[in-house]
Amino acid sequence: MTLNFYRMHYFLSLLILFLVSLGTYAQENSEEEFITMDNTANGINNEGYEAMERGDYEQAKQLFRQAIAIDSSAVPYYENLALACQRSDDQAGLLQCYRMAKKNIPDDPNIFYYSGDVLQNAGRYQEAIRDYDRAIELSDPEYTDLLHFFFFNRGNAYLKLKDFQIAVDNYGQALEVFPQHAASYANRGMARYNLKDKKGACADWQQAYNNGYKPAANYQNKYCQ
Repeated sequence: MTLNFYRMHYFLSLLILFLVSLGTYAQENSEEEFITMDNTANGINNEGYEAMERGDYEQAKQLFRQAIAIDSSAVPYYENLALACQRSDDQAGLLQCYRMAKKNIPDDPNIFYYSGDVLQNAGRYQEAIRDYDRAIELSDPEYTDLLHFFFFNRGNAYLKLKDFQIAVDNYGQALEVFPQHAASYANRGMARYNLKDKKGACADWQQAYNNGYKPAANYQNKYCQ
């Protein structure tokens, strides 16, 4: 039996919205800040932001791309372009955005992490794993707030590929960084159950429940009796 799992997507880094429901997934989203520095690229970016806020996503994307053409090293321009693509359901534009970002800002681990999330959502799991690998390689474990998400979402990609043991290992690495991460316990429980480790799965679901993921009680009631 293969169980559905709990997925957290951390897409852009400022405002967190945490949604949990049984049979679906939790998603973390954020909105980008308005850039106010008075220079040409930022002025164009701000025009793009205004267009995006009034729902003119095509104009916004065009303006963000113009800003990037002027200053290709500014991470917020890519983040705003990605947000405009996300809001307009432009999957191709979103993938292109992060291809540009990885090329132009090759040392930023968060760029590779966000790209991994986009690729994973597109079902391109092996490519996503390569981007998570690179994000982890670039990270300083003492200063990267998102590091546990890097391991967690890489674990999710392996879980979708049904490589359950590597998924277990990645969730364990996420928990080494952030021991209270309920989602890692919940999904590690899924992976362990698929490895026929019922005892380990049930222990993980109990810990997920203890750490705030209440739907884990349903897994316990259904699979741990």
